[in-house]
Amino acid sequence: MQDLLSVLMGIDGKYIRIKVTSAEPGLAIRPDATLDLSLADLVDRILPLTDYYVRIVRFVDLRHNYEFGLVNHALCGAVRELLREYLILIAQLEHQLALSQLSLQKLWFYVQPAIQTLKALNKLVIDIETDGGGKADRGTTLRGGMLLNLLHTHAVAAGGEQHTSKLLAFVLQESAAPYLSMLQSWIHHGIVQDPYGEFMVEERPKRAYFDDSYWEKRYVKRDKHVASFLADKDLVDKILNTGKYLTVLRECGHAKQRRAPEPADQRQHVWSAPSAASDGKAAHQQMPAPAALTYSANTRVYAQLVQEAYAASSQQVLQLLVLEKQLLHRLSSIKRFFLLQQGDWLVHFLDLADEELIKPASQASKTRIESMLSLALVTAAPADQERENVSCSLMSSSALDEVLYVISIDGSERASQSRHQHVSSSTSSLSGASRGGLTGHDAFSLTYTVDWPLNIVFSRKTMTKYRWLFRHLFLYKVRTYARARCSLCTGRMCVTARKHLGALALIESRINEKC
Repeated sequence: MQDLLSVLMGIDGKYIRIKVTSAEPGLAIRPDATLDLSLADLVDRILPLTDYYVRIVRFVDLRHNYEFGLVNHALCGAVRELLREYLILIAQLEHQLALSQLSLQKLWFYVQPAIQTLKALNKLVIDIETDGGGKADRGTTLRGGMLLNLLHTHAVAAGGEQHTSKLLAFVLQESAAPYLSMLQSWIHHGIVQDPYGEFMVEERPKRAYFDDSYWEKRYVKRDKHVASFLADKDLVDKILNTGKYLTVLRECGHAKQRRAPEPADQRQHVWSAPSAASDGKAAHQQMPAPAALTYSANTRVYAQLVQEAYAASSQQVLQLLVLEKQLLHRLSSIKRFFLLQQGDWLVHFLDLADEELIKPASQASKTRIESMLSLALVTAAPADQERENVSCSLMSSSALDEVLYVISIDGSERASQSRHQHVSSSTSSLSGASRGGLTGHDAFSLTYTVDWPLNIVFSRKTMTKYRWLFRHLFLYKVRTYARARCSLCTGRMCVTARKHLGALALIESRINEKC
């Protein structure tokens, strides 16, 4: 009996020996041949406990180190708690043996719950070590969301066994604690606390604010670490965007005050004007008080918490952009200049710069055109402060080629590479087009300077589309302007009129080509 209790703790006995096999991770436990046959069968039923225990202990000793990640560390902590209860059971059995009150039949009865527990843990350990594929894989290590997905699969599969289901629910709840702590930090503070690469959100190196890829590329989703109990696509997108919104607020210097969320009908509407007491600043909605996250198989538990954080953070960002950063005023300004809502500035500009724009693009002076544009904007819109953000450029391609740019521009790395290849491959053809008669009218375009955080809305992709629309509208306006100028000339045509007619014919031919 003493030998059997020793072996159950992984210690060799006098009659029962433990041998570590080299073919696969496991043990070969052989009772002494002189053992009474009537007892050998009962001993064989108990001895698998030793194999389970030794394998589990070896797993915990290996994976409790932090280089395996916080989720593995928490898993090993939960398993150690269960092993501690198992060792307490063995100590109690040794006490019974010392009192001569323990028989082999009683021992078999007492270890029944322990056999179920260690058997379930042993199966879990084998699947973790082999990555669920049935073959040991020493090159990779399950961690983070991938490990939680495996634990979740085991917990769901054991739903019909009360003891095993309760056991795996405990293990999963303890193992998920670090992951859920990262989730809570992300959706309530916009901070990724993930030193070992286990969370569903990855933070890339910090990008400059003027780069519109900041929003799309600084924080990206790790699909392999998305926990299966958070695998709803809408929920994952809300989690990702909530942290991004909080990052914008933090980078803009807005501290978050937390309280319970108000009912929807009591919240200030984002488009309403700020109160006088706010002195023109946005009255930002306070963030909801964070609730502790614990594991639950019910996705709706997480959905409610994420929705509250998402609604509050998005409301704050929208108010920041609309009320403090004057988003609507910027939109009106872009509509005025790029979509030609008020064309008086364009008439002034063409009066000043038409002689320069008639020239071939290679001969036109960008400096002179830009100074004339600034003068026209000051004359036509003296009260509009956004005119300082408007400048011009002479493109090396026609307006039709801008369509190709719009199609190819995207926020992903692959699209950026394809766009770079497209631009490099088409540079020669574009330069050839400019040599073939591209005028200042054809090459003229507006540029608009946008600072952080408005460049989230007015990204490079968005501004490229506005520029493309402007260039097409500009060519039509130039045609109308040229006809009006030419109609004023009667009798013998002056030199300027002949130039306008020539420019008009060229513009009309280019417009017909595009149509």
